[in-house]
Amino acid sequence: FIKAIYEKPIANIILREKPRPFSLRSGTQQGCPLSPLFNIVLEVLATTIRQQKEIKVIQIGREVKLSLSADA
Repeated sequence: FIKAIYEKPIANIILREKPRPFSLRSGTQQGCPLSPLFNIVLEVLATTIRQQKEIKVIQIGREVKLSLSADA
């Protein structure tokens, strides 16, 4: 099921009042029911990274081991 949703995603743009399909190459589509699944997996990964003593922190002002942001 998950593979079928993401295998060949297509979106449309209206150009001269006609829909023009184009392939999506990356990312999770906005409003996709699987978006929360990505967040859950990412949080598990982030928690694991924060708990690892071997991973060194970068300290600029305050100590930061991992930063998660919605904007790239």
